Amino acid sequence: MNIPASSGGPIVALALTPPDIPRKTYPIKHQVADVGLSRLNYYADPNGLLVLYGPYLGQVRNETGRLYLNGLPVPTPAQTTVDSTSPLEFRLPPGLLSDGVNSLKVSLQRQSGNEDSSELRVLHSLVDPAGNDTDPNPGNSLLSIDVTPKSIGPAEAAAGVKVTMSWPGMALYDLLTIYYGGQTLTHQLVPTAQDPNPHTKPVVLTFNAADFAHAPNDPQFIFKYNVKSQIDDFSGTSPNGVFNPQKLWSKDCLVDVHLSAPSGVFEDWEKEPERFLTVNIPERFASGLAAILLNQPNPLNPCRILAGFNIPGLNKTFVLGSGCSCRFSWGKTASRIEFITWGVTNPGNGVDFYNSLGQLIGSTTLPTSNQQVGPQTTTFNAADIAFFIINAFQEAGYPDTGFSLDQVKIELI
Repeated sequence: MNIPASSGGPIVALALTPPDIPRKTYPIKHQVADVGLSRLNYYADPNGLLVLYGPYLGQVRNETGRLYLNGLPVPTPAQTTVDSTSPLEFRLPPGLLSDGVNSLKVSLQRQSGNEDSSELRVLHSLVDPAGNDTDPNPGNSLLSIDVTPKSIGPAEAAAGVKVTMSWPGMALYDLLTIYYGGQTLTHQLVPTAQDPNPHTKPVVLTFNAADFAHAPNDPQFIFKYNVKSQIDDFSGTSPNGVFNPQKLWSKDCLVDVHLSAPSGVFEDWEKEPERFLTVNIPERFASGLAAILLNQPNPLNPCRILAGFNIPGLNKTFVLGSGCSCRFSWGKTASRIEFITWGVTNPGNGVDFYNSLGQLIGSTTLPTSNQQVGPQTTTFNAADIAFFIINAFQEAGYPDTGFSLDQVKIELI
């Protein structure tokens, strides 16, 4: 159909406008495509994707249009105009779009002859980003994430913590949402003069001390992320447009953050309930001290937290049965251990100290003490104390009691 482009100018052909997709994603940034279409929107309507055409220039009643996809007629009925203002409505069946850029046009059979519309170029993705994870467990295994280092103290935070992320089909303008210990931030793959192709390599972000201020002492600080493409495909959306919220986020990457951890551990067992310890079952006390009973040769000689020594202000004591061994740790290295005992104990009770490599670095014995004259204190100092093991002997006059300890003070490095 020919109309004058301007009064007094030459006669030129004015192409008909392209069809339209109400569920399109627009605007997008692409060298070829005009709009985007997500899988979720493509498969949303079981009757097919609605494609509208018109009203177009010179539209009249009883003109017939047929929808074409990538140069081929779509297996959907042709549509006929009913007036000069109502658009033609086509349904694009599911599963026909290709990965990448697709072209849609309408071919019109008009009273003046056949005429094609302009093409609508549609960007579509069959699986990206990370839409075809087959791992049955929660978390999207296609969203790779790593954090270094994984033990983050003041020095590590000051130097910068690196978070590295990558996924199949990385594309320009992918938008990441990164979850870090209860907060989120976004990062988009935008080309710059310095880095025109950020989608061709893993994303590396640096987190510093300020980024951990909201959770400065979290031994299970979580990093994870999700991805949304510029055409609104979210990670976890299957090839047939079904969104699985369990696949939206990557699997958790756990790190230990300890920026302002306490300088020491103090345990007096007074806040602990009375209970027995079981061999090889870890126990954690309110102070942060952890213990594990390594052996109990005689079931009649238990390890427990016991009350009833009638010492003012100290009614509960950690009691280790004779012949038993118990390992104590606290999650960091220490420079000084102080033991305080009130009850009468056998002078042969020994304590072995180990460093973070598991090497024995020293031993000591705990002295007898008398309730009437006050507590006895024993200390051990070293540059790197990671844990200690108490080996109990039988207490004179008490066959089931080998060792009792009222308080422990641990000075952390």
